[in-house]
Amino acid sequence: MKYTEIRIKTAAALVETATAVLMNNGIYDMQIDDPAEIAEMLADLGETEWYDLSQVPEGYLDGSERPDVTITVFVEAEGGEECCERLGKSLAEALGADGFRIETAERDDSEWKFNWKKYYTTAKVGSRVVVSPTWEEKEYVPEPGEILIKMDPGMAFGTGTHETTSLAIRMLEKYLKPGDSVLDIGTGSGILSIAAAKLGAAEVLGVDIDRDAVDVANENIGENGVSGTARAVYGDLAAGLDRSADIVVANLLADLVVRFSADAFRHTVPGGMFISSGILTDKEPLVAEAVTKAGFVIEEVMTDGEWCSIAAGRPGSAN
Repeated sequence: MKYTEIRIKTAAALVETATAVLMNNGIYDMQIDDPAEIAEMLADLGETEWYDLSQVPEGYLDGSERPDVTITVFVEAEGGEECCERLGKSLAEALGADGFRIETAERDDSEWKFNWKKYYTTAKVGSRVVVSPTWEEKEYVPEPGEILIKMDPGMAFGTGTHETTSLAIRMLEKYLKPGDSVLDIGTGSGILSIAAAKLGAAEVLGVDIDRDAVDVANENIGENGVSGTARAVYGDLAAGLDRSADIVVANLLADLVVRFSADAFRHTVPGGMFISSGILTDKEPLVAEAVTKAGFVIEEVMTDGEWCSIAAGRPGSAN
């Protein structure tokens, strides 16, 4: 199948805003390449026989020059030009006309579509939850007490191995009680909905703005035998939702969590929890302020590398 490769080049400080724009346009599957991070890693490691630091631009190493970051996404060739034009307008509104550059190229999905699968293997992503890809020949046998989730993320975000997803799963393991109801906002592959169902939730509703992700999520929900408890539907965050839940979980980016916090409060029952993830640690104060302003009380901030997750309670009692 033919695809259009869209490469967006922007400053490192604008990457999170740019990725939020992509997600608002229904694009969740993206690759982010930051050459400065590679240079910083090399500088920390020092000289070895495998590379020559003299070949790395001096400004990269001393921080005086910050090269542009490249965000790469793929869309179907049919409609690719229209998508690129729409993204260009949205990015210009968010970043300014001089804040980014877009390059495009036509690709065949045989070049990339399934290559990532060789790097995705069975992994324990929480204290109890183990995620295993559906295509592994040798089926994983869970240890006593482990919860196994079989996943094929397809074109949706969410293998379970990324820090943002594993943090959310660890929070669910800690705060979800058997019989709880759960709203999973930005469900992606459905992994958090499945984890919630297998951890004992009585009812789980996943919501995603990407219709393909909704299809993938429902397939994975069925594959894991929890379709009687969980399902995924199309929607933009909580727009139009007429229900509240004991736990609202949102694995989004910081800007979207800020935007969603007030709605999260309205959709969390008194005494319930709001779990947000997908937050870079340097954005944690911004998100914490929004969550607190919405009416929540922060219970815990859990970190993993440069990412963090926030668990916040809505005051009151469900009784």
